[in-house]
Amino acid sequence: MNYSNTLHRRMSLLCLVVLAQLQGITLSFVLKPSSPMNTNTYMSIRNANKWSLHSTTTTNSTETIPCTTNTLTLCPSSSQIQKISSQFTILTCSSTACTKKRRSLYMDEYETFASLYSRKEEEDSNGKRLYANVKMEESSCLGSCQFAPVVAVEHEDYEGTVGLEGMDGLELNTRVFHKVITESDVDRVW
Repeated sequence: MNYSNTLHRRMSLLCLVVLAQLQGITLSFVLKPSSPMNTNTYMSIRNANKWSLHSTTTTNSTETIPCTTNTLTLCPSSSQIQKISSQFTILTCSSTACTKKRRSLYMDEYETFASLYSRKEEEDSNGKRLYANVKMEESSCLGSCQFAPVVAVEHEDYEGTVGLEGMDGLELNTRVFHKVITESDVDRVW
């Protein structure tokens, strides 16, 4: 590996750390080994707010040897989480199609809203309600009646609803979470 590639990789990592700190994203890095023969580095998403940078050492053969690693985790402060969460509004559709679908599933009319609201009220290990600033509203039709019941998220900097990580392709196109029925569906919204 030449000096230019090493410098570029370090600058990319530095930019990623700065951007993550500004956005309040949790990062987890696996640092490269002390004496690699050839280091391949890649980044992946671990879960909703966790990225990781992985390194593996390869020899001239096709063998891959995992590196000895150290892990550094940067976590956003609770005040950063509260500030960012105050920019979002979660909309639960209360139109006829969504209400009928809930009834057909023997769900209460307000069950989707209540499940989402309960996540907002949860406390972290320090007893702080990190997402208390997220706004919750019932909404008129969100335009995806065939996928009822639906939930959307608005951000104060954008017009209309936004597409988020965790949405599948069709949901991203409509910018609405489809078929929010089970607790795991509600977790996906959060």
